[in-house]
Amino acid sequence: MATEQANETPCTYDPLVALPERYFHTVWTNPENLTTFVFNILLTTKTVGQIVWVEDLTNDGREFIASNVLPDQQAFVFQGTTAVLRFVSWECQRATRHITAMLFRQPFIASSGQKLGSVASEACLRPSLETAKQPDRCYFPSVRLLNSPPFTWPSFVMETGIVGWLDLLRNDVRWWFQHSAGRTHTVMLLIVNPVLQVVYLEQWQLCNTQTPICVLQKTIGSMEVGGNDIQFDTAKLMDVAPICLPRFVVKWRDLMDSLEEAFFLRPASNSVSHRYPG
Repeated sequence: MATEQANETPCTYDPLVALPERYFHTVWTNPENLTTFVFNILLTTKTVGQIVWVEDLTNDGREFIASNVLPDQQAFVFQGTTAVLRFVSWECQRATRHITAMLFRQPFIASSGQKLGSVASEACLRPSLETAKQPDRCYFPSVRLLNSPPFTWPSFVMETGIVGWLDLLRNDVRWWFQHSAGRTHTVMLLIVNPVLQVVYLEQWQLCNTQTPICVLQKTIGSMEVGGNDIQFDTAKLMDVAPICLPRFVVKWRDLMDSLEEAFFLRPASNSVSHRYPG
């Protein structure tokens, strides 16, 4: 999805507040140097995820990062002259893709079969020239895509990382809620551990006082024997009326199936259960 832009009041978000202990640092000079820097990191490091902090960004630097042409760039945020780029290995990308595809699989209102939205994997949300963010996945309700101006906010965002990045992702929650002024209703965080074949999940929402709260914490592991379903507020997530729509439920078994497929523990399946309980 192309870069989207709108005029918004800057928020107090600081991308450097929760950097993990291990990260790489460079200063912006030009696209060629940053590309070479990233290539060298990806070729020489053996870890499943890397963080790159770029400072002294110019307008050209912001435009280059927003163009999403760096190799294996999973997500990024820039604020002013500072950018934080996230890169993860294919194991993490596969796990994220399977789980988010299941979570964001186009749900249908049971009675009409109406398509309610679209999932984007390379959406750059840019509320001003000075800041932009690309999540791992996000969900745009159809009503916003059809009726909104060129810029629109996703109702649901997925941010993904590896062990040690949880505080970084929690800090990113603030960017979404502050810049979108609540138009992004839900932010889900995934921490992927490909060695243990475990995914840790958190679901964040804005409460009535406009304060982010964590409404769900869940560990999905290949050895888990049971767990609770995940429920979403359908009316908010899909931005549709009437508000009396039943909650959208993702079954625990579907979460396990997606995890097993992601880590090659079972053949891929096309069946995913989304249901609207009566």
